[in-house]
Amino acid sequence: MITVSSRQLNNKVRDFQFTMEDAARLAECFNSFDESDSWPGGFTHGDPYTAHTVLEEKKKRRDLRVLVAYSGDKIVGHCNVTNAEMDPEAAYVGTLGVNPRFQGQGYGKAMLIEAAETAARLGKRRMDLHTWPGNLKAMPLYKRVGYNWVPGTRVLMESHIPGILNSPMFAEFFKRHYWYDTLKREIGQVPDDLVENGLGVYKYVFAAENGDRLEVRVDRDAKGISGFKLIMDGHTLSAHVEPEIRIGYIGFDAVPVRLTILNDAPRDLSVRVIVAPGQDLSVKLDENIPSVIAHGGELVVGASYSIENTAEHLDRELEPAMKVKTQAEWDLTLGNGTVSLFSGLIPHEVISLLSSPPYPCLPPGASAKMEIVLQSNLGRPIDGNLIIDLPEAKGPASQTFGFGLTPGERTNVGFELATGSKDANSIIPVHLSVFIDEKSVTSLVNEKTLNVPVIGESGALAYEAIDGHFVIETEAFRGVLLKAPPMRFASLENKVSHEFFRGGYDFLLSTIGYPFPSGGNEWSRKKFQVLLRNEGTHAQIELVGDSTERPGLTLNHTYRAYPSRGYLEIMTKLTNKGSSKLTNLGIQTGGWMELSSTNLRVPIRGSIYSLDSVEWTGDRQLPNDPKSFHESWAALDGPDGRMLVGYVWEREHLAEVSPMRGLRPIRVEYRLPDLDVGESIEKVLLRVVISQGDWNEVRSLWARLDEKPEPVMELHGLRSDLEIEIAPRSFRSPVKAEAPMLIDQSLPNDMEIRVRVLNEDPVSAHLTITMPQGLLANRRRKLSFSIDGLTIDSPFVVPVRVTVGKGDKWLRKGGEVLLRFENRVRRVPLSAIIYDSQSSTTTNETTIGGMTLHEVKSGHFMISVSPEYLASLVRFGSDGGLSLFQDTFPRADPFMWVDRHFTGVNPIIQALGVWDWQTGLQLERWSVSLREDGPWVGFEMKTRIEHCSGLKGMNFTLRHMLLKGTPVISSEIEANNGSRQWKRLTLGLQGVPRLNGRPQSIIYTAVNNRNVIYEPTVNRAEIIPTPQEGWAAFKEPDSGLVLGVISDCKTDDIIGLSNMNENAQWVRLSALRDIEPDGKASVKSYFVVTDNVDDIVLIRNLTSTG
Repeated sequence: MITVSSRQLNNKVRDFQFTMEDAARLAECFNSFDESDSWPGGFTHGDPYTAHTVLEEKKKRRDLRVLVAYSGDKIVGHCNVTNAEMDPEAAYVGTLGVNPRFQGQGYGKAMLIEAAETAARLGKRRMDLHTWPGNLKAMPLYKRVGYNWVPGTRVLMESHIPGILNSPMFAEFFKRHYWYDTLKREIGQVPDDLVENGLGVYKYVFAAENGDRLEVRVDRDAKGISGFKLIMDGHTLSAHVEPEIRIGYIGFDAVPVRLTILNDAPRDLSVRVIVAPGQDLSVKLDENIPSVIAHGGELVVGASYSIENTAEHLDRELEPAMKVKTQAEWDLTLGNGTVSLFSGLIPHEVISLLSSPPYPCLPPGASAKMEIVLQSNLGRPIDGNLIIDLPEAKGPASQTFGFGLTPGERTNVGFELATGSKDANSIIPVHLSVFIDEKSVTSLVNEKTLNVPVIGESGALAYEAIDGHFVIETEAFRGVLLKAPPMRFASLENKVSHEFFRGGYDFLLSTIGYPFPSGGNEWSRKKFQVLLRNEGTHAQIELVGDSTERPGLTLNHTYRAYPSRGYLEIMTKLTNKGSSKLTNLGIQTGGWMELSSTNLRVPIRGSIYSLDSVEWTGDRQLPNDPKSFHESWAALDGPDGRMLVGYVWEREHLAEVSPMRGLRPIRVEYRLPDLDVGESIEKVLLRVVISQGDWNEVRSLWARLDEKPEPVMELHGLRSDLEIEIAPRSFRSPVKAEAPMLIDQSLPNDMEIRVRVLNEDPVSAHLTITMPQGLLANRRRKLSFSIDGLTIDSPFVVPVRVTVGKGDKWLRKGGEVLLRFENRVRRVPLSAIIYDSQSSTTTNETTIGGMTLHEVKSGHFMISVSPEYLASLVRFGSDGGLSLFQDTFPRADPFMWVDRHFTGVNPIIQALGVWDWQTGLQLERWSVSLREDGPWVGFEMKTRIEHCSGLKGMNFTLRHMLLKGTPVISSEIEANNGSRQWKRLTLGLQGVPRLNGRPQSIIYTAVNNRNVIYEPTVNRAEIIPTPQEGWAAFKEPDSGLVLGVISDCKTDDIIGLSNMNENAQWVRLSALRDIEPDGKASVKSYFVVTDNVDDIVLIRNLTSTG
């Protein structure tokens, strides 16, 4: 290896120093990348880097070198050099960028030159980087410093400058001439798809002013120098090796290869040729190669390449950038100079075998037609036979199908396969053999086994597929693991919904630290030993490999699936088989995936958060400290519920967890204890849920695995990663941004504006608030604030005093909250419900038909309850007007299918499995008391259950409260479990709306996240509103009177609406609840009277303390 100069270190480039001071400089540089068009969509994505985050990330990662460009004391550029992903002989440029204010001054070029020379000093043959075709600024720069656009990619670029600088044959040339100064390139914004003699090549030309010249040709498939022409002092020496064709056929034919050496030196040259074949390649070299080339002479050495049967077929359309393993290194000694030349073949099967569908799976006791797909890859027409051998009793023992194929042609061959009832949870092997006939010679050119899993209603199997990949499959999902490095999951499929997502890079493949590599690593490049196990209780794929970087370390990486469980379990075992202790051990999951998810749910600091904005995905946003996650799971889902992906992790040894939505799956990192000689550690890294439905399934799995009771969602449901609220100063619980404010028109309202984010690193924003019509905040209708340093631990809070101007409307609209971040804009409509704390309140008590009716009036509205009458909210509406619910009080007449129907809104208290719950409930005795709670006034009724089956000894409370001076009522039922046993019951309220006495109204609500209008008929219809919306409205068509129903809980299907027939409609607000001993549960809702359905939509997030 030659010594390469470091010109760039003198004035523009240096090494990054792992100090907080240099980290601060680099953070400033990274943040400046947002100002450049070199990063479409921005670099920081609105989450600026800090010195702390930069230093922690750099310390945790292992680079070959971290270069920074500098100007004075300022870092103005960054370029980290790492190992390439899949090739240990290549280096990779990671993050390359220059502060836009310093672009065009040579800093990017200086870093790339130093990076290339760094790779050369490390003995690398090649250097890679990724960019995109539209990077008009950088693409010419990359090409000027030696990079080539790899055809078929968008865009991988390769530079073979390191290998050229490394070659001893060229040492004298580069001693005389600096490589960058003499490099001549034609710059074009197109792929470098140069073909010579049918071979894909790259060409480099170095030309000095004195006539010295070096031309180098690179074999694109072998990714190495395949030839050169060196002119020094007017004398020429050249050598080129090239196969006759670019493609070789596995186990079939040989490809002629020719080495040509020309000697125009002033003297004879001694020659030595040594050929080292690579993996899966055999080389036959001419015998009696001359040892000397005369001056002016030419030497041609013949050889042939044969690809062995162990090689894997390589499709260049699918893998345009892969370096072929089927290559040879030609080590040439020419006089005193040495050079290594490389050439390779793209391995092709003569006839490829696939199945249709790619991964067939049959139920037991079935018969199905299977299809085998044959494709000819040979460059000439071919005839042959496919022989299919079936196991006994699965069909004809052996079947032969003749075929004739032209180049590239495909044909399908069908056959019947039968399964028996006893075949459940087993694999049926179908043996396939392909023979071709040429010149009266029959040759076996392909032989494979089609393994067909048989899975019924429940099962799990692992097997090798016909394409050589490994499959782990249950009745619910299928995962496909690549057969060749990186041995990651290529896809995970939900077999029920037929939705799937692809994996990329090291998806679900672990990496060993510390530190963790920034680029490629030994585990992504490793060809693991694969062990398949099918135990009945589970199936698993186990990857086994030994570390080369940590001698003595053995990794067992296992993927396990269980029947009927709906998740893939990922386990790792590390064993010390060496002679010394293994220290500083860590393990991390990573990779990329293509999953179209619209929502990420995460449990952080006691709440469940929903990340559903387009802009904020969780990447570099969420805290990664495991202590921030009070539950060990995260879930990704889409709007239609067809694909659910969830993650459940272990807490022991957990060092970091980073969920996000988008291309990167969750990253979990464990810091493991040291291992003495002979010791091992085994742990579950992750469980990946592949299902359909919503995030609650993932949370339930976590609870079961953690041996916790089924979790109940918090009352107000999911929280947002960006929360904006204007709430009373005394109220500290989160309020949804869309919730209307509750404002007293008679007194000043001391409120707080609060902005909360889920971001761990500080962000800045600008906040503008426009108050609803007739409202002022601090005597102004519009307020503006600049917010800095906003984090999960540092919310923005500012006090304001809200007052009400003239007007008699109880609902004020027209306000807005506008919050602008660098990468997100949030607009929220702002409304207010105006109550009157000074409104006169009157109460009345009467007895009708032996039933006591307790009534309270405030303003123009009233409510009445009767404890003896099933503890019902008997009446609700305007003073003197008709009640909004069916009213037969004090009677309880037969109605529909019940023998006694009670007026108004009645409680639902039903133990699980109890059919007749109403009879016992009618016997319970309730107390009643007048209650005032801030601006709310109404009644509270209580009972201790004595007659309801399964619930005896439990305490229940009903509260019906009127917001003073408004047509808004809050209704809540609460259950308290004073027993020593868990109780499971349905809890809620129900009633029959009767707007203006009419039995049917038009129903408005949101179903499947779409607003719907239901116009009733005589037929029965059931309507279940979207839980997250949690609202419904009944509208009487003649008068336009509207009764709104709003659920306080936005996570469960609380609201149920029924159109029974032309005589009745029903509304139920109920939920199934599990209540632990001494625990409680409640269902709360609001009823609102208005003349506009849009009012109900506007205030659908109403809370009683908003």
